[in-house]
Amino acid sequence: MLASQDTDERISSAASVDTPRRPRRLNGHNARISRLCRKRIGKTHFALGSTEFYGHNVYVTTATHSPSISAHPTLNRPNMVSVGTVVWLSSELMFFAGLFAMYFTLRSTSAGLWADETAKHNVPYALVNTLILVSSSFTCQMGVFAAERLQARRTGGLFGFVRWGMTEWFMVTFVLGAVFVAGQAAEYATLVSEHVSLSSNAYGSAFYITTGFHGLHVIGGLIAFLLIMGRAFAAKKFGHFEATSAIVVSYYWHFVDVVWIGLFLVIYILK
Repeated sequence: MLASQDTDERISSAASVDTPRRPRRLNGHNARISRLCRKRIGKTHFALGSTEFYGHNVYVTTATHSPSISAHPTLNRPNMVSVGTVVWLSSELMFFAGLFAMYFTLRSTSAGLWADETAKHNVPYALVNTLILVSSSFTCQMGVFAAERLQARRTGGLFGFVRWGMTEWFMVTFVLGAVFVAGQAAEYATLVSEHVSLSSNAYGSAFYITTGFHGLHVIGGLIAFLLIMGRAFAAKKFGHFEATSAIVVSYYWHFVDVVWIGLFLVIYILK
């Protein structure tokens, strides 16, 4: 009898454990409070989720679209070789300005002598020689364009001028400059035969000093072209260093051409 009671108690306890309890019914006031709490908890979870989503998007947007700012900003400094060349050409400009001042000073004190000596010049011959030198400035600039493309030599036929490299254009420039120097030497020989020399009078001194120093600068430019072309042939790879040297030489050559235009106008045109 006792065993049967124990068995009934165990069965009843197991049934009470396995059977789920029914939720306790709430009255109207408590049910309304429960619904309000669930709404507030849902809004709180939505707000937190929106904040996390917004913060994540802001972070991603900032990382994607914000410009990268380096800790050590770099400055674009000019090439020191180009700066040194410009400074040196400025000093050369002052030198030729002194020669022009000497020429005008002597001319103001010897007007009759100037009229007689300038009549001996062959102006058309000097004009052709001037055009040769000016045209060499254009070929020099074409060589600079090729150097900026890092093209040392031609990539096409000999007469395919569009595909010429720096060496070909500088070679033409060298030939034109050499023709100018030869033409100036021939003019000197003609004037000497007409008794216009360096020691003949004030005009001869002024003429030979101004044009002679310019001729020496032209010869210096021709030597520079030879060095640039030799470096281009010797270099295994034509790079920015060789291109910078070519550009610097072009500065000098353009300067020499501009100075000669001024000399031509003063000596041959403004008689």
